[in-house]
Order: sequence, then structure tokens, then C-alpha cells
Amino acid sequence: MKIKKVQFLEQGFKGIKVSSIESEKKGGRYYNNKMNKEYKHPVHIALETKTKDLRVFLLEMCGVLRGDEDKMTKDYIIAETEIESVELTDEGFIVSGCRVVFGNKYTTYTTPKMSPDVDYHHFGTVMNILKEILEEVKVHVEGTNKASDQEVLIRYIERYKDSGIDVDTIKGMTPEQQKETLTRILEKMGACVIFNEELVEDTDISQELDEVKAIAEEVVYTEPLMLESPVESASPVVEESSDIVIPISIEEPIVIKKKK
Repeated sequence: MKIKKVQFLEQGFKGIKVSSIESEKKGGRYYNNKMNKEYKHPVHIALETKTKDLRVFLLEMCGVLRGDEDKMTKDYIIAETEIESVELTDEGFIVSGCRVVFGNKYTTYTTPKMSPDVDYHHFGTVMNILKEILEEVKVHVEGTNKASDQEVLIRYIERYKDSGIDVDTIKGMTPEQQKETLTRILEKMGACVIFNEELVEDTDISQELDEVKAIAEEVVYTEPLMLESPVESASPVVEESSDIVIPISIEEPIVIKKKK
């Protein structure tokens, strides 16, 4: 799988969407298929951390940070910025993100298509961060390093400061309480949460299908066929052919017999 683009859904709380190229062999030939898949579980801390490392470079490339800000202002702007997607091009990358400006209102940023011939002195640094992000994306896709309920809850209340709960409250919860709290939050955000105990294993129903089919073949339908006749006293209509005789009469079942 060659990853081309990664989109972070709700800052990764609702997972990621991965666009990739996957090779498939058919008839002795290889074909490249474009795939788009969503992985709904929240991203783990290592992936989030690597993604946050891109924020300062996104703001630099989009002209938001010019280098003359004091440290407090710079840190504040970076903290209010989120990475929304990263895209790998043939020679470089495109990074998109957003920043809180008024309450829940955001302004968006997208870098131009960056390549080695662009005069950006941190190009190599960003490429290295992107490689690390892609490695963590593969871990996320494989499901080998999932975020714990407590980890996701703490990141959520740090991101949404008006959530009504604090870190100490989260840490004081039992694992079951953390699970229930996170489930409510994710469902409120539009996610569909399904636990392992709710899953139904695939079963082989071929035998049941064969039994139903056998019963269906033995059923004889004798429901009378009601036909409208333009003349009440008309005689029953009989159609003949070389192979089949079909006697049809009002309020009588249709009988099909082959000649001997």
C-alpha cells in the first residue's frame, strides 16, 4: 500500500481517511487501484504528536508566522492550529490545516505544492516528519497501537476546554466509567460505537438454505385463479399446443400436464 493522502476526521477523534495506491495482479499483469478507506477509531498518541509537529511549518509556509512574533504569541497561534490533512505528491507534499479565530469558527490554510526546487529552508525537515507520520498511519491502520479510553478523553478535554470535565475527574474514573463517558462523547460527535461483545460472528447457513430450497420445491400451489370474463355465460377457454394443454376455467386452479 502506497499512501498518498491522510485526512484527520475531527482532529483524529473520529479516526482518519486514507487515500492510497494498491497493486493487484490479474491475468499475469499488475494494476494500480486507487483506494479510499476510513478507519474510525481515534488516533493513538504517537500519531497525534507527529501530526502536531507540522503545525509550525504549516503556519510558516502559509505566511501566518513571519518570525517577528514574541514567544507567547507564537505559542498561542500554534496551540490554536490543527492539521487536517497531509498529501504526498511525486516530489513533495501539500499540508492543510485550520485555526480557531472566533469561538467555534475556523480559518483554513493550505500550502502550495511543495517540492525541492521551492525555496523553503525546512523542506527536508517536513519530509522527515511526513515519513514518520506515514509510519504511524500504518500502525493505526493495522490496529496494533490503539488509544486507550483515558488517553482519548484527556486529549478531548484539552481540545474542547468547555467539555465540563477535567483531567483529575477522568483519572478518578473506573475503566468502565471512562468507556461509558467516551462512548457518549463519540456518539454526540456522530460516531457509531460498536463493542466486541455486540458483534455477531459469521456462521455457515448453507445447510439451512438447502433445507429451505428443498421445502420450496415440494410446495404445490392450488390457489384458484380468478379471471374476468366479458360475458358472464361464456364457456371456459381452452388453449392447446403440441406439448401442453392448459384448461382454464373461472374459479378453478390452473393445471399443466404434458402429453404422453
